[in-house]
Amino acid sequence: MKDRPRLTVSFDENQQKPVRNPPVAERNSLEIAVADFNARAGKDRTGKFEPALTSDEVVAAIRGWNRKQIPVDDETYKIFEDIAASSQMPKRSKLSFSTGSEQNGIRFQVWRISLDVMTGENTGYTFRIRERTISSRKLKY
Repeated sequence: MKDRPRLTVSFDENQQKPVRNPPVAERNSLEIAVADFNARAGKDRTGKFEPALTSDEVVAAIRGWNRKQIPVDDETYKIFEDIAASSQMPKRSKLSFSTGSEQNGIRFQVWRISLDVMTGENTGYTFRIRERTISSRKLKY
């Protein structure tokens, strides 16, 4: 008999409706995603000077999420809770970084690490794992 991906179902916290958990074949290891992220970050002119990301840091950031400060619907939050509990990332999720932003005529050099997860066919949510402001300068217009 050929092995098939296992379909698992859990219920929302009120035990009202089933929530489909993707089969194992539709998920990616958090460890692999972190290793891939660190390889990409190590080639970036800002990222190569930053401490490597760890799966423990990703899990800790999710577990430390204060939903009063960063509100999100329960269904989206559950996706991130599942990542922290299983160390598996759903397909179409990724770890990403950004290195700069502009605000009020000031250019900031930053190091931001985010976990991006698709919540629907064309919708997603980005959760910040780490953020550090490195420098800033006034823009000349």
